[in-house]
Amino acid sequence: MAATAAVDEAALAAVRGLMRAARVPGHFDKVYKEECMFCFASNESPGGLFINLSTHQAFDAEHLPLDQQRGGPALYLHQQARKVSQRRLTPSGSWRGMKPVQAVGT
Repeated sequence: MAATAAVDEAALAAVRGLMRAARVPGHFDKVYKEECMFCFASNESPGGLFINLSTHQAFDAEHLPLDQQRGGPALYLHQQARKVSQRRLTPSGSWRGMKPVQAVGT
């Protein structure tokens, strides 16, 4: 079981106040979660993306203050991708998880 982190009541009250502005996108709402609204940073970039849960727009860490100046404080979902190796060495010394790949034209 995971250990729970202690959170003070002031932080919880602030989050609860911001949760009122968060909304679920409807059928006709656009969600911009693939790249930052101001640059081409993605969730694979260092630092990842922060998605505003009220406007559903994504920002990187550098442009996050611009969104906060524009709309005030908001709740963000931090989305960050990391690459995980599929190759594992078995006790017998062979690589497991790797499938042979055939290439055309090589």
